[in-house]
Amino acid sequence: MMRRVAVLLFISSILFLSGCSNNKPPENSFVTNLPREETGSRNKPAVSDDAYANGLRAMVHKDYYKAIEFFEKVVPEDKNFQDACNQLKVAKKALAKDLIDKARANFVSGNIKAALANIEEAFSLDGNMHEAKELRQQIKAAYEASLRAEMKKKMAVYEGEGDVVMAVKDVRLQQASDNYVFVHVLISVKNKGNKLVRLIPNNFTLSAPDGESAGIHYDTYDLPDYFGPVDLQRGESASGRLIFLISKSPVYTLEYNGFEDMAAKKVVP
Repeated sequence: MMRRVAVLLFISSILFLSGCSNNKPPENSFVTNLPREETGSRNKPAVSDDAYANGLRAMVHKDYYKAIEFFEKVVPEDKNFQDACNQLKVAKKALAKDLIDKARANFVSGNIKAALANIEEAFSLDGNMHEAKELRQQIKAAYEASLRAEMKKKMAVYEGEGDVVMAVKDVRLQQASDNYVFVHVLISVKNKGNKLVRLIPNNFTLSAPDGESAGIHYDTYDLPDYFGPVDLQRGESASGRLIFLISKSPVYTLEYNGFEDMAAKKVVP
């Protein structure tokens, strides 16, 4: 009996030391006085505090890109988090203002592409710059106009995948209805191959970006300078006008599909 009691006491002592016991140790025990491991926000702000301080230094030097980068690293547990958020807003507004000034300078100097990049970045930082909205519209319009001018220059360059190469010399629109227009296209075609090439007007099509496609309109044959069937020897060229009835679009693609030759050109009215 005494041996059984001793075993039970031994097991109880093991349970107490292992922390599995429900018995609370005395207040003055060694377990109570052990230093506890620091947890929570005290361990996290080390890097965050550096980011906050670095952000403030960047603001002093007006390096707003760096300031934004640092303030965005401040964690919510940081005691400076709210001020970091406020400073972040200030940095973004200041950077947006600088970018607007750059956009205006680039626009005046004719660097439209850089101006557009500047002003779009500015509005991504601060979308409430009402005073810059008109400038943004002007820059966008100028950029679109420059793209169209560049595309028109490319229209005059001969292109093709075979012996037939094609260039577009002129494009004009004639209103047909509310949604449709007659597209008049003056083309020039060359034979750069070694064999005879026969060109047929019905092999030309005009397509819009949405997939709509149109063959030549019969009004083509009423034109005094329409593009008719022609045989071209090596190095010879021919030009003439074609008419297509199609939905109105800011840009089209003119294609020639012969038996052995293909050519395509972007057409900008």
